[in-house]
Amino acid sequence: MISYRESRVRFQTVHAGRRSFKTEIAKRKVVRAACRGRNRRFFLGAPTRDQAKRIFWNDIKGLVPAIWQERTSESELFIRLPNKNEIWVIGFDKPERFEGTPWHGGVLTEFPHFKESSWNENIAPALRDTGGWAIIEGVPEGRNHYYELSQYARNSGDPEWADFAWTTAEVRDPAEIEKERARLDERTFRQEYEGSFESYEGRA
Repeated sequence: MISYRESRVRFQTVHAGRRSFKTEIAKRKVVRAACRGRNRRFFLGAPTRDQAKRIFWNDIKGLVPAIWQERTSESELFIRLPNKNEIWVIGFDKPERFEGTPWHGGVLTEFPHFKESSWNENIAPALRDTGGWAIIEGVPEGRNHYYELSQYARNSGDPEWADFAWTTAEVRDPAEIEKERARLDERTFRQEYEGSFESYEGRA
């Protein structure tokens, strides 16, 4: 987990278990980035606007000191800092809205629930325009588009990509996690608490 916290690789896939601090670390990475440079725009995205607001908005307002909040918009969900950098909380239910605006970096959470085409058709091209970066994270849900992107990050040798994963038991009380193991079937447990991409083909 330390390597993920400190990584500066441009594109990072992060499929750790539930309640394993992956999103908390990502929020802080965005705030740190927004405190540097000028006139840049950062995003914190989720599959829908309501999800994004619930996951990010109050925490981001708490992470950015009040003295650094030059303008805060509760309706548009953005904070402008004195260096003219902005942090936006956005939903990707219509990913085409991401286009046409300069984005310099950010986080995509619950990525298995994003539209399959959103990365290649909407998000990656916009980041190429600015040299921007992205953290792509969430708990796996089968071997879908998130699995394919994570496999590319892990195995392609592309220096712009890195893949990170750790189990919930590494950062939470292992005894409590074992109670979940006893409650769930093994495949579901591996997916939810070990960040494993499980195949459910052939199951009723």
